[in-house]
Amino acid sequence: MNDEQIYRKFHALCLEAYEPGNRDTFCVGSDRGFLLYEGNELHVVIAGSNDLMDWVSDGGNIRFKAHELQRGFNVHGGMLAAAESIAKEIGKEIVQFLEGNVQRTVTFAGHSRGGGIAQILPVLMGLSLTRFCVITFAAPRVFSGDLAQYCAPSTCLHFQKWNDVATMVPIDIPGHDFRHSGRRVRLEFGTIRSVGADYGPGVLSVTCLILAVVSVILVGRMRTWLPVFRLRPLVNWIVDAHSMAGGYSPAKWFGEK
Repeated sequence: MNDEQIYRKFHALCLEAYEPGNRDTFCVGSDRGFLLYEGNELHVVIAGSNDLMDWVSDGGNIRFKAHELQRGFNVHGGMLAAAESIAKEIGKEIVQFLEGNVQRTVTFAGHSRGGGIAQILPVLMGLSLTRFCVITFAAPRVFSGDLAQYCAPSTCLHFQKWNDVATMVPIDIPGHDFRHSGRRVRLEFGTIRSVGADYGPGVLSVTCLILAVVSVILVGRMRTWLPVFRLRPLVNWIVDAHSMAGGYSPAKWFGEK
């Protein structure tokens, strides 16, 4: 499949993860999703944060403490804990599926927090690069920079909007150089472009991060004296950029179909 076909298929699945209906679902703490079998492919789809309040809540749980995983790289502590819990719940089923046929593969997909967990799960389970791929929407950065050399562009694919602040966190601090691995497809001012692994925030990222801080203050009502009526459009802009139904709507990326 090309990027547009991948986008349309997994956008629908990630959106469905919030209300999976009769799917083969799982729920671990506040994280949930479903398993979908399609021949020799298994899709593990994980829901995430679809609005600013959820995003702020996730941000409040960020721990700038990297954990050693495999092959000498580090991983975001909070996301790792979530991935470990989900692996205990569905890991055995995934392994059994792969052991049944060498042609079988698993796709881990998710939006926002779900995308962060989707990146960690296959690495945590020690799966071979030839047996899995990762598709994310609006996912945060969860691995240290050297993972970019571990996950090939064909293994990890991230869809991002230039003004989606969730894709820019955790920010860089000494000793914690979190990055997106694999390949990124970005929508920038109406133009879609494919880029490699990310090696640090640019001017736009820094600008959006500042705007995110302002929005967090507003949503958290930490400063009641701020002119909310003036800044509310900014909050709505950030909310829309991050949501699956808003900023990641297929129509905004590839047009109506």
